[in-house]
Amino acid sequence: MLIPGSVLLVPGFLLMRDFGWLDTFWPLIVPNLAGAFNVFLARQFIELIPDDLIDAARIDGCGEWRIYWQVILPLSRPLLATMGILTFLYNWNNFVSPLIFILDEAKFTLPLGLSLLQGQYTQIENIQMAGAALAIIPVLVLFFAFQNQIVKSFSTSGLKE
Repeated sequence: MLIPGSVLLVPGFLLMRDFGWLDTFWPLIVPNLAGAFNVFLARQFIELIPDDLIDAARIDGCGEWRIYWQVILPLSRPLLATMGILTFLYNWNNFVSPLIFILDEAKFTLPLGLSLLQGQYTQIENIQMAGAALAIIPVLVLFFAFQNQIVKSFSTSGLKE
């Protein structure tokens, strides 16, 4: 997390070239599946789950995997929703990575397409604004779909043991 993303652009490009993933969506998806921020966020959230719940599951005869699947994971739904929303927003608004890894204009992401609109239609602002308005729609749909989970994550963040 301490290394700036711009330092990793050239090694990332060379790695994706060696994998044969240039001009595909794989370099936009795979590296962002397990980000360091999500690991820290998950650790902090799971650490707040009371040990009494885990001890009660052990007394009931649950193994470690069953405790994870039936106790920790259901309590972590707000965490998973938050991580999903933050990861989606980061990738949805990402400009530099698609610019480096996607070579075909037909595969450009929305921020790259909006930059093309800005270059082609400099005098027609309504087309640029329509593109920007369309870019907001998936973010709003995602927010309203997970609104309850977001509220639950705020309400459970103050739990004390």
